[in-house]
Amino acid sequence: MASRRSSARVNFRASDSGAAVEKPTPPPLLPDSTTNSQGGEIQPLSSELYFDVVLSKTHLSDGYRMGLPNNISSKLPLFEVPAVLNCRGKRWDIMYKGQNKIRKWFDCGGWKIFADDNCLNIGDACVFELMEYSNQKIIFKVQILRGNITSKYHNGIRPDEPIVID
Repeated sequence: MASRRSSARVNFRASDSGAAVEKPTPPPLLPDSTTNSQGGEIQPLSSELYFDVVLSKTHLSDGYRMGLPNNISSKLPLFEVPAVLNCRGKRWDIMYKGQNKIRKWFDCGGWKIFADDNCLNIGDACVFELMEYSNQKIIFKVQILRGNITSKYHNGIRPDEPIVID
């Protein structure tokens, strides 16, 4: 894909006979936003049924908890259903736990395998797009966006504090 460019700048030069327009300065190239740091191409979303999450310690240690927000879980069954996470041409079979009235989540074991297989880190983001859902199976397409924030920036910082990078 071609790199995107910002809008061109036009330079004006004052002269005795009035202002003259100089040749437009070519804009600098901006990074191509269609790829992530792992070389995988970022795909546009095909539906409005998605959620995104920036991964924290809760998602990636001890209990490996990945809860689903209400805008998605309200559409899903109120019981346990097999689910599939599709990412970068691979598939992970996990379980969706919908029986809790307050919080719905992916089973911890299946989510841990997905996280480990994809080398997920704190600060990475995942976009989960709900592709198919029924009482028999739920399918999500997952896109991973690497955060690349080193641990020195988030160790000891409360979640509500901004991360300042010099």
